[in-house]
Amino acid sequence: TGALGAASARILVASVVKEEPVSTEEVLSILKEKQQLLLINKELQEKSLELKNATDELTKANIKLRELDTRKDEFITTVAHELKTPLTVISGYLEILESDPDLPEHLTVAVASASEQAVRMQHIIEDLLVLSRLEGTVLSRESGERLSLAAIVEQIVSDLQKTVTGQ
Repeated sequence: TGALGAASARILVASVVKEEPVSTEEVLSILKEKQQLLLINKELQEKSLELKNATDELTKANIKLRELDTRKDEFITTVAHELKTPLTVISGYLEILESDPDLPEHLTVAVASASEQAVRMQHIIEDLLVLSRLEGTVLSRESGERLSLAAIVEQIVSDLQKTVTGQ
């Protein structure tokens, strides 16, 4: 490839400047150095190809993971929405039963328990939908506004106090 090492270059320059012939030993030294450089170059090319192949494989795996993550998000959103509709209907019927003054006593506890479980399921479904939205949101320091943690905590406390006192 025409590459020379430092020692080879010194030998050749010295022989040209002094107009001295290059000895056989010096030529052999140059050839040996050239052979070593060629071997190192070949090894570097092989390593470079290995790195390129590994990078290509990682890129393909990353693309596949992103596709799978998108499908997972779509699945979660679909399931949550599909569960939400019938659960709303069930909750409505349970609310009607709970407000019925003629509901037999032995069913009151069962209906109340079913209502509690329906509310619990609604919270889980809402959590799934929120999670799905959050996973689809890219957050960075530059993309959003500054938030006051103290103000957020105060709002949560205020909301909880209103819930507890029934306001």
